Amino acid sequence: MGKPDELTPAQAAFVLEYTRNGGNAGLAYRRSYPNNQTEAGSWTAGSRLLRVGKVASAIRRVLAERFKRLEMSGDEAVALTALRARADIGMVLDEKGELLPRSEWPLEFRKAVKEIKPDGTVRLHDQQKATETVLRMTGKLRDTVDVNHFDHLGYLAAIERKRRGEQNGQARDVEAVGQGGGEGGRRRRRG
Repeated sequence: MGKPDELTPAQAAFVLEYTRNGGNAGLAYRRSYPNNQTEAGSWTAGSRLLRVGKVASAIRRVLAERFKRLEMSGDEAVALTALRARADIGMVLDEKGELLPRSEWPLEFRKAVKEIKPDGTVRLHDQQKATETVLRMTGKLRDTVDVNHFDHLGYLAAIERKRRGEQNGQARDVEAVGQGGGEGGRRRRRG
């Protein structure tokens, strides 16, 4: 018998199947324990198996290793987006202007393909968007947001104050400036 923290062959098969199929415990159990025939029984047994400490630990370890392999660095993301920005359909055309077989397409072009339709039409990722994304990622393009707004309430309040001042014989010239960041906007008085 093996060490207490070692998985049995069936448990190891369950861990591999569970991490391959996207986390379907019932399917993983049916494939690693073939004598269990019912779907409900497989689901129950698979859920129970997930609570076994050494099985749960093995699943976490496999998923962590997979994440490390698949993790994308910032430089890699910029490089991939740059490939999409530089994609040129001429890379996959022969001297007659016919599309080359897919097996002959260079990697940098294949990474720029968004979709291949059943009729053979090739759609690439949006080059303009990819270019803008690279510029943003490298800090060469920044989006600005204009937060100025017209202060309607401040404008109406200034008109009302002006009207009241004229009624009381205290004529003041009030100009409301509707652009501003605070409540009531900026107001200038003349006179």
